[in-house]
Amino acid sequence: MGCSQEDNCPFRVQVDGKDCPNFMADDFCEQFCLTLSLACNFPLQTAFSWRFLEEDRLFNLNSEIESVVLGISNLPSWSFDPLGISADVGKDQVDEAKSWCDILDRNPDLRETLRVPIDRWIKSKTPERDIDKMIDLGIALEALYVPDSGEGEIRFKLAVRAAWYLGKDKEDRDDLLKKFKQIYDARSRSVHNGRLGQTVKFGEERIPTSDFIERTQCLCRKSLLKMLEEPKIPDKDYWDRLVLGGDC
Repeated sequence: MGCSQEDNCPFRVQVDGKDCPNFMADDFCEQFCLTLSLACNFPLQTAFSWRFLEEDRLFNLNSEIESVVLGISNLPSWSFDPLGISADVGKDQVDEAKSWCDILDRNPDLRETLRVPIDRWIKSKTPERDIDKMIDLGIALEALYVPDSGEGEIRFKLAVRAAWYLGKDKEDRDDLLKKFKQIYDARSRSVHNGRLGQTVKFGEERIPTSDFIERTQCLCRKSLLKMLEEPKIPDKDYWDRLVLGGDC
């Protein structure tokens, strides 16, 4: 079931180990919060959890299948009651999060690839300073698109790879190329100057910094979801083939 902020109680979900391959309760709790945050587009964490066995398995000492009940809350830096949930959490979001956990369980290399980007995307959704959010998003996008960051010009590689990966056609890729360069520039200003200003250029328009960060979060989330839903694990060779028009 899901609870709203006014309910003053945590969102809870029960998961049976039989439904999840390679089920390990501790790992699942952490991973489920990451994927549920993506599903809800809202930063969540584990408030509490406990494990149990069904009655017909209670005295089976050899049983390795566990179930877990999770209480999910907002990240603690939010000003309102940390056990209230303002995100729209329902069965669809829970099922989606479970399916992504399944994908990550079956693909440990993909899980490792996405661990830092998802964590940084979630941190960017908490009420930090704008420059901290921008730095977190910059780290997330670099981890996704520039795994070979020690080689070559990072700004161009990040922008062109993201444009090819997310773009639907040439016009869309041109627009995304410009926007990801602007995102990288905003990340660099945050790191080196500690300032972003009240407005930032995004594509052909100048928008409030808060809107710029929100749109960057959306592009980062879109990238994460595409990588979750496609079987390929992007690496340097993958990006080279993609940009050169090869078979990926």
